[in-house]
Amino acid sequence: MAAKAKGVGGMLQDIMEHENLKEEDVDMAEGSDNDDSDSSEEEEVDRQKVSTLEAEVTGNPFSYDAHVQLIALLRKLGELESLQRARERMSKVFPLSEELWLDWLRDEYPLATTEAERDAVAKLFERAVKDYLSVGIWVEYMQFSIGGMAAVDGIQRVTSVCERALTACGLHVTKGALVWETYREFEDALFASIQHAPGSVSTEEQQSKIDQQRERIKAIFRRQLSVPLVDMEVTFEEYGQWLGDTEKVDQSTQQLYEKAKAKLTDLMPYEDALAEAAAPHLPEFRSYIEREKRMNDPARIQCIYERALAENCLELSLWLEYLKYLDTRLKIGHIAMATYERAVRNLPWAVALWQGYVLAMERNGEPHESVNELMLKALGVSLAQSADYQCLWLTYLDYMRRRVEWEEEHENELEELRETFQRAVEHLHQYFGTEGDAQCEIRQRWARLEGVRLKNMTRAREIWADIMQEGHSRSAQMWLTYLQLERAHGDSKHCRKLLQRAMQLKTDRPELVCRAYVDYEREEGTLEQLDEVQAKCEPVLKRAEEWRAKDAAKEESIATVTAHREGERRQAKTEKRSAKRADMKEKKSGEKRKVCRYDGGKCERDVNLPITPLKPAEPLYSY
Repeated sequence: MAAKAKGVGGMLQDIMEHENLKEEDVDMAEGSDNDDSDSSEEEEVDRQKVSTLEAEVTGNPFSYDAHVQLIALLRKLGELESLQRARERMSKVFPLSEELWLDWLRDEYPLATTEAERDAVAKLFERAVKDYLSVGIWVEYMQFSIGGMAAVDGIQRVTSVCERALTACGLHVTKGALVWETYREFEDALFASIQHAPGSVSTEEQQSKIDQQRERIKAIFRRQLSVPLVDMEVTFEEYGQWLGDTEKVDQSTQQLYEKAKAKLTDLMPYEDALAEAAAPHLPEFRSYIEREKRMNDPARIQCIYERALAENCLELSLWLEYLKYLDTRLKIGHIAMATYERAVRNLPWAVALWQGYVLAMERNGEPHESVNELMLKALGVSLAQSADYQCLWLTYLDYMRRRVEWEEEHENELEELRETFQRAVEHLHQYFGTEGDAQCEIRQRWARLEGVRLKNMTRAREIWADIMQEGHSRSAQMWLTYLQLERAHGDSKHCRKLLQRAMQLKTDRPELVCRAYVDYEREEGTLEQLDEVQAKCEPVLKRAEEWRAKDAAKEESIATVTAHREGERRQAKTEKRSAKRADMKEKKSGEKRKVCRYDGGKCERDVNLPITPLKPAEPLYSY
């Protein structure tokens, strides 16, 4: 019975354990269902956000934050095709940060298995290294290239990428050593691959390759040790160990190392200032740049500017300083051109960058089609204000004028220049009205070209007629500017006609017009003509005095009214203050004085609260 009971008890225990397991399974299943449900709801929310962000970047391609958020969500959802499109769309409008590029590259190159796919990733790397100076991206590019060294011309490709990486960031004091080390690791791997097997004897050809490779590695060590880099002492020790007991560091390398180490000591205060200050370190970078400029090492100046721009990509003054250095000091066309391209991608609304870019293309001898394409691109962005478009057109018109070879056949270029003037006038008027070129500078320049260079005063007068019809006929200064052109390249008939027309109108400075007319007749006319002009000027000047008197009286009247109103306002304020003081005094007079009970009503003390009269003190006990 005991055994039977025990068996039943054991069975019950087994049943209970089984039921508990079933309950746990049910709970786990329910938990899994809940997790799946939560995950599904979160995914649905993310997809709705994606739709919203897609619409936002479509409507406003220059919304940087929307691009970044959209890419992050698509990457989270694993939508690879949509993610690639989103990245391409953002890259067309903005340069990408190091983080965005590394995410993109690390998503792409593990999937590249064929030679064509690797070529596509290599092109992506080429785009990435152009946006900002990034040691991280360059090292990734080097490692990616090393992975394809077995391909045709693979070693040459790796060497090319490594050398370009050294040129771009090998001088980076704190991070440059990583590039050098990656390069040396590649060359060390090649060196190990050509070593003969133990116990075998190398042929003369094999030994020649070994010796050449050894010299290549030594050369890289020497180059690195000549550059001031953090932890260069470690590199020097590694070089000594790599040489082994049979060879010592040569004196030349030792001297280069000591010189670079001394330079590093000079640079470390600037690097420490960058490390201690908060990003984006603009004051510290400016101080660093000035130091490098004093040393006048172009490669180092470029490197520190690139480092500064990587953290201050929206600082227009920094871009302009760097570009000025490239244009006036370095004077290497393709470097300046590439930098201008990056600058306008970072600050597309800065007209000074577009103007400089046009001039850089002209300076570098770029084809006219390329310059024209750049101009169209610049007109398509949103510049800060209408005056910026006018400045851009003036710069482009200067370029177009310089294209005309005046001493040779130039009909086509001249016609194109005239068409450009017309395009500029129409563009500014279409989008900004009269504010697009408020002083008609473009048409004034066009008129001077026609009158001075081309001796076509008829066309120049037509242009000036258009200027005056746009509301400038009341400006005495405009008439005088027109007169200068007419006197220098026109005739007396049109000069007098111009001055007479200006006198008939109510200009803002009629005395200037009269003086100009009188001076003209003194220099060009007869006595009768001078007398006639002076007689005409008298009533004009009289009317001008009357207008000024009326204006002065009007201004005086306005000033009087204003002063009267100000006086009334002050008086009202004074009366209000007096009334307030009177109210306060009245309240104080209504307050009562508190009497000290223990002094028989004789001791009094002022208080701010009303006090009821005190009753005589009653005895504490009654008998």
